[in-house]
Amino acid sequence: MTNSPTMCQLYVDAALYEEMLGLAYNTTATKEKAYSSP
Repeated sequence: MTNSPTMCQLYVDAALYEEMLGLAYNTTATKEKAYSSP
């Protein structure tokens, strides 16, 4: 267990995935806002 960093890697991957999701959501939200604004 000590020499296998799977849990740590999964935690880091989850954090990066959440960050990517947040960035994608922010970009789509701003795009929609730009489209809907007159």
